[in-house]
Amino acid sequence: MNRTTKIITGLVVVGAIGAGGWWWTHRTSTTTAARIELVRVRRGPLEAVADASGALAPDDDQSLSFPISGRVALVSATLGQAVAMNEPLVALDTADLLVQESTARSNLSTAQSSLASARTKLATLTAGADPLDLEVAKLNLDKARDARWSSQSQRDATCGRFKAGRAQETDCNQAQASVLQSEISVQIAELQYNNLLAGSDASTLVDARDAVTKAEAQRAIAQSTLDQASLRVSQATLTSPITGTVTALVAAVGAQAGVGQAMVTVSDLSRFRVEVALDETDVSRMQVGQKVRATVGAVPDAALTGEVVSIAPSAVPQSGVVLYPVVIRFDAADTDLRAGMTADVQIITDSRPDAIVLPLRALQSEGDQHFVDVLDQVNGVAATTAMAGGGNRGGGAGGARFGAAGTAGPGTPAAGAGALGGAARGTGAGRTGGGFGNGTRTGGFGNGTRTAGGAAGVGASGTAAGTALTEADITTRRVEVTLGMETDSQVEILTGVSPGDTVVIRSAAPSAAATTSSRPGGFGGGPVFGGPGR
Repeated sequence: MNRTTKIITGLVVVGAIGAGGWWWTHRTSTTTAARIELVRVRRGPLEAVADASGALAPDDDQSLSFPISGRVALVSATLGQAVAMNEPLVALDTADLLVQESTARSNLSTAQSSLASARTKLATLTAGADPLDLEVAKLNLDKARDARWSSQSQRDATCGRFKAGRAQETDCNQAQASVLQSEISVQIAELQYNNLLAGSDASTLVDARDAVTKAEAQRAIAQSTLDQASLRVSQATLTSPITGTVTALVAAVGAQAGVGQAMVTVSDLSRFRVEVALDETDVSRMQVGQKVRATVGAVPDAALTGEVVSIAPSAVPQSGVVLYPVVIRFDAADTDLRAGMTADVQIITDSRPDAIVLPLRALQSEGDQHFVDVLDQVNGVAATTAMAGGGNRGGGAGGARFGAAGTAGPGTPAAGAGALGGAARGTGAGRTGGGFGNGTRTGGFGNGTRTAGGAAGVGASGTAAGTALTEADITTRRVEVTLGMETDSQVEILTGVSPGDTVVIRSAAPSAAATTSSRPGGFGGGPVFGGPGR
């Protein structure tokens, strides 16, 4: 091997050793150390909800049709028109119907007159002879007898003159006819007088009562015929049963309308309802009257409130899944809402207005017992002191960063003290503490390691490199807790911890690509100071 070859071989070996050293220095840690999360116990509202979605439908939707057939003569409604209750919308031709009604009214009048006469006659027969009527009948009989006597006297005189040859035979015959007429008048008067004296017999009363019954039946038939004719006239006009908006209109002047054929639809668009389908787990928590809130994606500003009005007693299988229809009625709604828009609803199945709340993942369960780990100390400092003033800010999973006071490398001292529980900065993740130093930066700004999501780091005094909190940095105690209401992610704590306590949650370390790199300037994994920022 010549000198040049030896030099090249040596350089290759040195390069390989250097590359191996670089890889060792920059390798990604694959340790599985537990990730520590700190959660401050808080008090606040807690709700258990069932989520669902469905299409908005008018709470009151009336489709109108004629119960009789006919030709459409008038359409006074227009699509989208606001209408009042009982306002006419569509009408049929009523010429023939009005003739039928007039005829029926005339027949009723005749039937009523016949009934009045029959009742009067029955009343007269039932009451017996009136004294005045009896006296008049007696006078009429006496008058008839006097007239008979007078006609007899005149006959005798006339016929006597005929026999004496002083009168014509026709005169005698005419006088005799007058006597016969007088006799008939007397007989009639006697019958009338005797009838009044005797009163009505049973047969006459029965006939009179039958006549009244028949007249009443005829009057009832006539009245029914008139009622039906009047009803048909009224049925020839469709009026709005509610105050609302015309949402469908198919009627046209001159068109033939069939019985039951929908002509116009009126909807109340001031209130909506929605039908959602819930599985057996959710529906078991449902009750009529439970409050509901909803949002509509098409109208972001619309916030609906309402309540459950009905729950199906039996399931309706859909694609092999057992679901139960639940109907929700909303309160008066925004006028920008339209039927058919999708509403995302939350049915509040249970709620606590002021509960002590923790994440469900903070619990450790053993049989029927539940425990949490409460933070006692951080690096020898009592948790109550260490956490004092450590405010989180932001709407996300706010993280606290713990920086040790001191210099940050060869530069000037850190601008912030970096004390445990310093003032919050930023939005979303919410960082606490950590000054801006002129020294080496590790995982972000200042002298503490920073990870995405606000992980806390503890920097050693006098050095710029930081390390995450470990089990060695904290002291905890195990506390048994009593549980109350639970949601999908949170639980109410009845006893065991109090607001202000800090609970430690230990979870598996993140994946290798997200764990702390040993190279200065990498992202270190630290404890997240927990939960939603307040």
